[in-house]
Amino acid sequence: MEEIYCSAADTAMECSGSLLPVKYPYNPGYAVGNEGTAAHKGIEQIIETHPESVAEVAEPLAVRYGVDLDSLTFLLQEAWRAWGKLSHLFRSPQLERSVKGPYCRGRADLVSYGVDGVAALDWKFGYIDTWHPHQLTAYASCLRAEVGMPSRGYIDVVEVQVRAGKWWHRKLDGDTLDEWESQLARNLRHPGRQWAPGTDTCRYCASRIECPARAQYIASAAAWMGGFAELGEPREAIAEGYEQAEALRAALRLYDAAVHDRLRDGPLDLPGDRRAELVETKRDEIDTGKAWPVLAERMKWDPKDVLPLTTIGKGKL
Repeated sequence: MEEIYCSAADTAMECSGSLLPVKYPYNPGYAVGNEGTAAHKGIEQIIETHPESVAEVAEPLAVRYGVDLDSLTFLLQEAWRAWGKLSHLFRSPQLERSVKGPYCRGRADLVSYGVDGVAALDWKFGYIDTWHPHQLTAYASCLRAEVGMPSRGYIDVVEVQVRAGKWWHRKLDGDTLDEWESQLARNLRHPGRQWAPGTDTCRYCASRIECPARAQYIASAAAWMGGFAELGEPREAIAEGYEQAEALRAALRLYDAAVHDRLRDGPLDLPGDRRAELVETKRDEIDTGKAWPVLAERMKWDPKDVLPLTTIGKGKL
């Protein structure tokens, strides 16, 4: 039977349509990718070497991956703080450990094996603080297949949302894992039987560009929003349409990116004898050193009154 990556388990369990073959897989690059990689490397180094300060780990990594030092330092400090609260679950930590189970495989950020306990941890350094329960369960399924269920009767799994400063700890017993594996096996045997388009489900799905269910989901959102002003929808209906509107906005961003790429090759002829093309513009610059004395003279401004209005700092403008 086909295997999936543990990182794809949340999408696979919610929507078996994501398991169908894909002709043009969606695989974008993300600006935060380098920062996430640097943060993963950094926390691994901190756990292994116990440095005197986070800064001595963050500085060379920021240079190596070309990321902001302050932001990387913040992430490593938060991750180190979380590890201080969670390290008791990992008596013999192994970093970046490849795991394989009956239906999935992947690479866990951190695992620990022992007679009295088995555990896995996944760091999330991104901005979206959505939990990934099925990814964690996939790691537990793999660990049980490799080393068996520990004597305590459950496997600890932890997800740390570093930017948000929070973590989620679950204890998965044998019955829970059996039920989860059975559902994943059904989805793998019958891809496309269950569709669940939505913001979280579609976000990282490889099928999102050519998914018929997502296309219908977005089309219905557009139709609903088109008649929204006339319908005078109550608050409850507005709330129900929010997720569809998010999917529609995401589709429009994807469309805008495609249009921009085509315009790089030349103008596009539009209906109604119109044309779209890229136009280069130049922004004028103002020399404030020269402009300020002129404005002060003409407007009779006092510098001490204007300075607070032009000061930018944390929490104020």
